[in-house]
Amino acid sequence: MSAIVGSFDIGDFFNEGRVLHLLYNGRIYNHQDLKSKLSKRGHQLKTQSDGEVIVHGFEEWGEDVFRKLNGMFAIALYDLERKRLLLIRDHFGIKPLYYFFDKVNQRFLFASEIKALLCDPNVPKLPNNKIIFQYLVQRVHDHSEETFFTGIRKLLPGELMKVEFGESGRLKLSKKKFWSLDFNYFQPEADPPLVENNLGKFTYLLERSVRSRLVSDVPLGVCLSGGLDSSTISVLIDKLTNEPQKTFSAVFPGQKNDEREFIDEVNKKTSAESRLVYPKSEGLFSELEDLVRVQEEPFISSGPYAQYCVMREASKEVKVLLGGQGGDELLAGYDPYFFVYLKELLGKGQLLVFLRELLAVQSLLFKFGRLRLGQRGAPTAISLLRPEFCHSYKSYTINRTYTNLKRRLYEDVFIYSLPALLRYEDKNSSAFSLESRVPFLDPYLVEFIFSLPNNWIIRNGINKYILRQAMKDRLPPKIYHRKWKVGFTTPEDVWFRKEKDKILEIFQSGSFRRRRYWDAQKVVAAFKRFLRADEGDSMLFWRFLNLEIWLRVFIDQ
Repeated sequence: MSAIVGSFDIGDFFNEGRVLHLLYNGRIYNHQDLKSKLSKRGHQLKTQSDGEVIVHGFEEWGEDVFRKLNGMFAIALYDLERKRLLLIRDHFGIKPLYYFFDKVNQRFLFASEIKALLCDPNVPKLPNNKIIFQYLVQRVHDHSEETFFTGIRKLLPGELMKVEFGESGRLKLSKKKFWSLDFNYFQPEADPPLVENNLGKFTYLLERSVRSRLVSDVPLGVCLSGGLDSSTISVLIDKLTNEPQKTFSAVFPGQKNDEREFIDEVNKKTSAESRLVYPKSEGLFSELEDLVRVQEEPFISSGPYAQYCVMREASKEVKVLLGGQGGDELLAGYDPYFFVYLKELLGKGQLLVFLRELLAVQSLLFKFGRLRLGQRGAPTAISLLRPEFCHSYKSYTINRTYTNLKRRLYEDVFIYSLPALLRYEDKNSSAFSLESRVPFLDPYLVEFIFSLPNNWIIRNGINKYILRQAMKDRLPPKIYHRKWKVGFTTPEDVWFRKEKDKILEIFQSGSFRRRRYWDAQKVVAAFKRFLRADEGDSMLFWRFLNLEIWLRVFIDQ
């Protein structure tokens, strides 16, 4: 007999005729506007909940309602008359939605957490070796509908799935996009006649997004890293409200990635109450299994632990956190984007602009050149893996765009970068009963950014150009002019040397040696070279370490 089983965190509504049943996790920021429109059309909304507009909106507009929703959401809408389930994930995949389809027994399960699916004895706890290969070798995850668990999948950003009972009683699954960026946005090359309109509209859309995400009946704060994006959110909140602001930050005194001086500048500007946490290496290793359980899947660095610590501290005082997630992927915040832009300019024959930009980033070129020279002879993931494992999965390679800036940004927003960061954010915040809101990921703002010419994103060797222009009179000068990207990271190299004995104990364990993925002796030898001669990247060893702990926590049990 076919069956559909679901589990969500919050939200449970029926329509007036009790035909449509809603399970919902998330927040709809424009629900008051939608409620007003629905009321004028005769709908009787009986609660103040934002989720109620989904049911009535579906009655009024059908599937078009999901395009109208501005927020973060995972939705399950079941039609009792048609015996049809709709699953919908928000435009950017801020909220997760996982599912498992047991074809043999015709059972379909969905949930907002993988752990909920694993409670079912018929869901196998098997590692997905293709995803593991891509994670170890190419440093990617959360880039497809597949997870690290064989058979457990997720809806992608902006995706809608239908689960229906066919004539034979068997379940029928189909998927489509309810929203996606129009690729025509990638075409503009020239500034419009009135360039100030771009700046004005960007500022308006960003402020509107922040304002809508400030609506709350519980205390809220800001996740402040000291970078341009989270600092922007903080100073805009200061402008838009009269309420005292609380910020929460991770600092690492004496380490090169410590951002205390930038955090202090922002808090001084906004008169915010600052809460600082001091993540330590011993904390990471004592809490590593708990962190892995929270994240449910491996991650590519120890950085999420800093965010985990910040979320834990914030949960003592607030229930909602705003942050700058998404700004880097939308506005070219990472150094490699400069190289993509240069290649695009050269490929299009825009030689004068190419030379101007090349001169503006020459210090960056030298930096990457030195980095490349320093990496010569360092171990690679491939060199540490078992040949038979590599042979089985080497065809599953990732090909990113290197000659078109907008396409590269699109890939990183929806595939290669942001989905992983949003997973970290959702899991870490949910672990401490926090709601995390990300104002840069507003559909109207994102569509506008992708409509801009490239020189509003990178100009004269400056990235996030339009954001800097919009905020130049509001941000502290030290923040406005900074180019060094840090974010929520940890001093991983230092930590690995300090905790080398614990790491070697894991690498030399019986379970690590028995894995089919790597040659344990080679991993140990490479790690010892890293400790002795600084050969290699700590993030490489983190991936082996993190995967081993994940296998112990979720697969070996």
